[in-house]
Amino acid sequence: MHDATPFISVIIPTYNRWPMVTEAVDSTLAQTEGPIEVIVVDDGSTDGTAGHLESERPSVTVIRQENSERGVARNTGLRAATGRFVVFLDADDILEPWYVSQVIQRWRRCGHSDRLYLCETRRWWPETGVIEDRPLGLDGEKSVWRRSLRGTIGNASIAAVPRSAALAVGGFPEERACAGSEDWVFQVRVIATGLPIEILPRPAVRVREHPGRSMNDDRAREASRQAALRILLDGQVADRRLDAAEQTRAIAGTHRFCAAHSYRSGRMRDARRHLREVRRQLGLREAISWSGRLWLQTWLGARLSTTVRSFRERSLYTERGDSI
Repeated sequence: MHDATPFISVIIPTYNRWPMVTEAVDSTLAQTEGPIEVIVVDDGSTDGTAGHLESERPSVTVIRQENSERGVARNTGLRAATGRFVVFLDADDILEPWYVSQVIQRWRRCGHSDRLYLCETRRWWPETGVIEDRPLGLDGEKSVWRRSLRGTIGNASIAAVPRSAALAVGGFPEERACAGSEDWVFQVRVIATGLPIEILPRPAVRVREHPGRSMNDDRAREASRQAALRILLDGQVADRRLDAAEQTRAIAGTHRFCAAHSYRSGRMRDARRHLREVRRQLGLREAISWSGRLWLQTWLGARLSTTVRSFRERSLYTERGDSI
């Protein structure tokens, strides 16, 4: 790329992630191909994030705003972006050095046409150095559109989205109630536009595992997912409302999501209640294909399930020669 206009704008919303956010910023500045625009939206941090970045990373655009949650922060960055594509990177994650070069290579190969580029992620435990490649999560679905209705594919960072398309769908929902699931609504809206989709060959987003992740609060995640579902059911995607079959998949996917989080926090009764809704929406055969293993795990009980998960985690570390 020789044009001075940014090819990709990387938008990083942050709230009290200093100094962790510097790793996210530096991973974008270390890309092997460009040009790249980096925009950090400080969502009312009280740890001096904006001032530190302005003095230590002068090439980065820093925007300050009152705390308004991640959807608002991402939209603020989107409106300020000038790149052909936009990437929304969480402040506690990083891009691998080849992320942008993969997008550029595929974009050239596709005749410089606007497409939605998706990549797999890498789960990362920085304390031990363990990195585990994660599949994209299409779960055997032939249609990315149908899979998106079930829930977010990866996370917001996996997608390089044409800026024009991101603006055309209105960006992210800004309601606080859906904070944490706004990326699902955005992803469904973008995929519904019918943009051609390209899967990048290498995992290129490293997702950090740490105690402070917003994903760790199971009850909050369930509430935000249910709020996001209401937005999709009550509004429009690609200038139309979801039809009855699409609504069914979105509702069943939300109950499947809530069941998984209820199970993770040991609330077996809640998990089974959500799984019954999955069966009611989809019928027994498809419900089993979606949730058979989870249904079995909820009947094993919280204590045994926790023991099994602990054993699997210990095995994961042992295979790599690490200790926990």
